[in-house]
Amino acid sequence: MNRLEGIRSAVLYSVIVLITVISFSAILVVIHEHIHSTTAYLLGHMQSPFDIIWGNPVTLEGWDEGVSYSAMFSAGQGTDAAIIAVSPLILHSVIVIGGLYLLLSGAMLKKKWSFHIIFWLVIVNFMELVAYMPVRAFSLHGDIGNINHGLSLSPWVLFIAGTVLVLAGLYYL
Repeated sequence: MNRLEGIRSAVLYSVIVLITVISFSAILVVIHEHIHSTTAYLLGHMQSPFDIIWGNPVTLEGWDEGVSYSAMFSAGQGTDAAIIAVSPLILHSVIVIGGLYLLLSGAMLKKKWSFHIIFWLVIVNFMELVAYMPVRAFSLHGDIGNINHGLSLSPWVLFIAGTVLVLAGLYYL
């Protein structure tokens, strides 16, 4: 392969990666919010799991699960609020762990596009975990704030646990 073909190939793959990451991010935002709403529905806190607030799929702004956490906290149902808030983070964790297992097992080594899909699916989900666990551990609102408030946790618990888990994930990546 000559230098020009190498550059063209690198540019083409960069475009494919960009499209993959944007697509996975948009899909995962919808899944993330629906996991919140479905968990709230199953716990009796929503009329329908489809009552999420739709945002912009390109900028990923404006999305919300439509769950009334304040009503749950007022009713003394903080544990339910925490379960609803943590539920998508569990899915992100399962995808990261399962994907890393597949990638590290060698099963994908000769399957270029399967490796590509699993790798970037792991990366996008891992980015979600990084954004939530150590980065937002001290937030008073949002998913992490609702987990901390609902379980009466010190933010340090999620910060330390999240940081350790993120460092372990980075090691394996």
